[in-house]
Amino acid sequence: MSQSESCADHELERLNEAAFDASGVDLTQIDWMLSLTPLERLSTLYETAASLARLMNHAGTD
Repeated sequence: MSQSESCADHELERLNEAAFDASGVDLTQIDWMLSLTPLERLSTLYETAASLARLMNHAGTD
């Protein structure tokens, strides 16, 4: 393994460790949501709820 690959692996490991708290919560998701405006957050919530409703309806037809 080259020095640059080793440095890249170390950096990736450091970023992965910083992305999760002790409970395993993905902090990048929280940071992303907080970067959105309230309207963008509501839009994301609506889209997620609509997707889940479609999945639930589809699962009931199998």
